[in-house]
Amino acid sequence: AEIESKTAKILQQRSDLKKRCDDLRAVMSTTEVHKQQLADTVEEINKSVTHTERFAANVLRSITQKQEYLKSLKGEKNELRVYSEWMPQLVAEIDQLNERRAFDSKPKGPLGRFIKLKEESWGPVVERFIGNSLNSFVVCSSKDLATMRKIFDKLNIPRDQRPTVTVTKFQDTVYDCSSTEVSHSRYKNLFRSIEISDATVANVLLDMYQPDTVLLVPTSGETYPLAQDRANVPPRCAMFLNKDGTKIYPEPAYRCYSDRVAEKTRFLQVSPEQAIRITEHELKSLKEDYVTHKRELDKGKKKLEEAQEKLKNYLKELDTLARQLNNCETKLFEAEHIELPESFDLNILEEDLQYRKNMIDTIKGQIEVMEKEKDEAMDACKSEKAAWTEKEKVKEELSNKIRGIEKELADVKGQLRKYNTNHDHFKETLKMEMVKRDRYTEKIGNLKAELEDALKTASEMCSERVIESDRTKQQLERRMSELSHSVKVLEKIVGKKPIKPADYENRVEKYKQTTDSLKKVSEAMDALKGNYEILVERMDSVLNLVCSNTVHSFKKILAMRNFVGEININHENKTLALNVKPDPTVAANTVITTLSGGERSYSMVAFIMSLWENMATPFYFLDEFDVFMDEVNRNLIMDLLMAHARRNPDKQFVFLTPHAVRDESTQDVHFFRMEDPRR
Repeated sequence: AEIESKTAKILQQRSDLKKRCDDLRAVMSTTEVHKQQLADTVEEINKSVTHTERFAANVLRSITQKQEYLKSLKGEKNELRVYSEWMPQLVAEIDQLNERRAFDSKPKGPLGRFIKLKEESWGPVVERFIGNSLNSFVVCSSKDLATMRKIFDKLNIPRDQRPTVTVTKFQDTVYDCSSTEVSHSRYKNLFRSIEISDATVANVLLDMYQPDTVLLVPTSGETYPLAQDRANVPPRCAMFLNKDGTKIYPEPAYRCYSDRVAEKTRFLQVSPEQAIRITEHELKSLKEDYVTHKRELDKGKKKLEEAQEKLKNYLKELDTLARQLNNCETKLFEAEHIELPESFDLNILEEDLQYRKNMIDTIKGQIEVMEKEKDEAMDACKSEKAAWTEKEKVKEELSNKIRGIEKELADVKGQLRKYNTNHDHFKETLKMEMVKRDRYTEKIGNLKAELEDALKTASEMCSERVIESDRTKQQLERRMSELSHSVKVLEKIVGKKPIKPADYENRVEKYKQTTDSLKKVSEAMDALKGNYEILVERMDSVLNLVCSNTVHSFKKILAMRNFVGEININHENKTLALNVKPDPTVAANTVITTLSGGERSYSMVAFIMSLWENMATPFYFLDEFDVFMDEVNRNLIMDLLMAHARRNPDKQFVFLTPHAVRDESTQDVHFFRMEDPRR
């Protein structure tokens, strides 16, 4: 009865401890979920607070700039102050230099001074459309452009605020745009809704913005029937512009972009007093926005502190629960290892003792066998260790060979880059040498023709002395020397010198010049032939090296996805084939056209990147390379492309994709996203 009571007590203790552990785990799981939710809330609030702080700082910076601008407007009521605080000084400096004839023609600007509105209600939209060109200048020559830049430096105008300067020919008449402008019975185009007092300024605006093709329609409701139906689109209309800043492009490329415009104009037909009122109104709105965001920021910080305090309490509670669970599990472990009391039987104990003695004998025998096996294993281990040492030596030798091969590969790559750099130079040199060869060939032909004419003339003058001979020049010169000696001897005997032809000296001189020219042409032809053979031999080496590097790069990129493939290049037939096996265990080669969309896209990108490794251009473009890829392949390819681009910082890479990507803009990586079309 006592043994049964102790057994029941131990079992009950185990059951209670197990239940306690299960309860603590359930509470911890619930608390962990609450903690994670609260941590997510803290992160969201922190992001919101950071965004609000940044926005408030930008608003405060805008308030400071507006206050300085307002102060400059009130200090000197000059209409040029409307454009910027330094604009009056810039125009005054231009006037002074023009009086000293420092310009070919006086620069014109800011352009907004020459523009007037026919309808003031369209002013904000026109200003938004023309943009920063309102405070830009126009010059007639690059010399005047350099002078303007010197003025900017002299006045210390910040580089991000310097006006744009356009170089164009100054003209007295405005372009005739009657054949290009859009017309409508109810609405005006933008060019006809403004008055421009200078023909050059008008022509610059026509070249830059084509305002004669922009139709001004007050509302979007009036625009949609005109833009959506191709039959209703006015001829030569490139864009519709609404008073709220909306830009609508008509069919067949129909699309719509909304924009924000100011309530009033800031530059066009604005006096200093109007500019002061507009700036004060904008400053008041900015201050109200700053106060509003400051309140939101205070509320967000307070909410963040409360959420962080709750999160801290949850973490403390989790820590307490974890300690309680650990203690409970320890007690449960101890309880489970308590042996339950058993009733004693002498016969059973004797049988158990005998059984255990037999087991001890058996184990001793097994131990002896294991000792022998251990000794054998030790001997085998020593043999294996010796073999392993030999393999390590072989491995070290192979590593040294690999390092040597890698060094040779680096040298070969350097030579490849050198050949790529000099490729155009060699081509140009070959082209020049070929031109020289053609010129010398033509010259030889002319000389041969002259020689034939000379022979013909000589034959006519003295036909009996013209003899065809196969002797060399040296033999003929030697024979000529012998004949000259004979002539001198005869002259002494006879005493009468034969009469030479009138142009004999000229013919001899011409003959010597022709001989020298032929010799030089022959030497040049031999040199050209040698250079051509060397160039062909080196081009073959470069071609083989480029092919080898391309194949090696292609295999290396495929190996990142455990793909196996190769590029088969046949220079004689001018063919190229890609074989890719996504599964290396498959024996048969797979043509790239039989792969899935993602596998084919990955293989093509690998092929393009292997080509890039052997190209030297300043710009690289890759469009819609991940259309058929899943997320894993897309991220892998994007990482490969970014790594390749960073390894080549002296080149520019442009990757176009219709998919969303994570914006990780850095100093050397920029992300641009097109606005969504509005239909």
